[in-house]
Amino acid sequence: MCDYFTCHHSVFSYLPVTLLIHGTFNCHFRIFNLSALMIRTYLKVAVRQLFRNKFYSLLNIIGLSIGLAACLLISLYVQHEMSYDQFHVNKDRIYRISEVFKTGDGTMETALTAGKLAEDLDRHFEEISNTALVDYDIERYIVKSGEKRFTEENVSATGSSFFSVFSFPLLQGNPATVLDLPYTVAISDKMAEKYFAGQPPIGKVMEFIDPYDYTSFQAQVTGVFASMPDNAHFHKDFFLSAKTAEQLIPERKEQLGWTSHFSYLLLSPRTDAAKLEKQINEYIFSHYPKEVVSFWAGFHLQSLNDIHLRSNLKEELEVNGDLSAIYIFSAIGLFIILLAGIARWICGSWYEWKTHYMEILIEGTSNRSEGIKGMIIGAIGSTVMFLINAGWISKTIWITLTVLSFGLWAIGLYQRRMPALIDRFFILNG
Repeated sequence: MCDYFTCHHSVFSYLPVTLLIHGTFNCHFRIFNLSALMIRTYLKVAVRQLFRNKFYSLLNIIGLSIGLAACLLISLYVQHEMSYDQFHVNKDRIYRISEVFKTGDGTMETALTAGKLAEDLDRHFEEISNTALVDYDIERYIVKSGEKRFTEENVSATGSSFFSVFSFPLLQGNPATVLDLPYTVAISDKMAEKYFAGQPPIGKVMEFIDPYDYTSFQAQVTGVFASMPDNAHFHKDFFLSAKTAEQLIPERKEQLGWTSHFSYLLLSPRTDAAKLEKQINEYIFSHYPKEVVSFWAGFHLQSLNDIHLRSNLKEELEVNGDLSAIYIFSAIGLFIILLAGIARWICGSWYEWKTHYMEILIEGTSNRSEGIKGMIIGAIGSTVMFLINAGWISKTIWITLTVLSFGLWAIGLYQRRMPALIDRFFILNG
């Protein structure tokens, strides 16, 4: 038990700390209230200024909204175009063979080659790890399953190695053997839902009818792959096995001059593509029959990364993009940003001039004033300047938020409708 002096000493030793904490809390609370009051004042001043200059404010908002929306849309478009085929794990190692053949007027380059060319190169060059073929002659069929019957445009043929070269996920089936047998087919998950409505598609039989002569055959579903994304340079929903195509078109098997396939090579890591291209040309022109070689001028290896924006060959799988369009749209975006910056600089310069004029006026008034009268006038002038600055900042924030809202709305509109419009534009002008 403590004595009188010790107890009182303990109490009084904690008293300043208690008062300090209490005073600090009250100070922070008052500062918070003052800040809330200032924010409300800013907002009131901003709203008044916006409604006082309705035409100027509306012009500002509309102009900046259009500029921001245009820049955002251009950025999204450029980003989308640059993202083509970048989802493939081996994108830097996949190359497509293109063939340059002689014409009466010179030469022409096509994306097609003979079907057996890639297989022959795979056997001869150890730098080639794997190959994948996409059949050009197999493309359009009337597909029937039960009572459902539709004309399908995205039909092709390939081998099981297709799913090893490209990163299109095989959701059902064995990637190593999915298309090894004749009269088998792998379909996209979208087509599985379309034709089988939630039922297991594996093992089901589908009928394929030629729309020109109405001959038909049946194929068993052995695989389901994920629908190809928008930023792939080709899109297929049905892949018949390569052996099925051999049964349907047997006459082209041994014809080296029949350009029937898009041939893709998966190169080994650290392979020099330019060096391999030279070796491939030397091999072809020294080992293939002269009657066939006489029609050829050479072969090129196209990187998968360059196909969408830098390739415009004869017989492309789909209409590709254009790198010059990327440059044009990027320049337009930069011009819009520069134009908006100049407009804001002009408005800012006008505001600074007005502010500077009022500062001179207030300073002159304060200098002419004496004693308490001068202090009051100076304080009023400073308060007016403070409110003007606060109002301008608040108004800028309001305009920015409004412009951003319009820009985000434009992005939503772009995601729903603009890709189809852009595709239509390039098809019409391609």
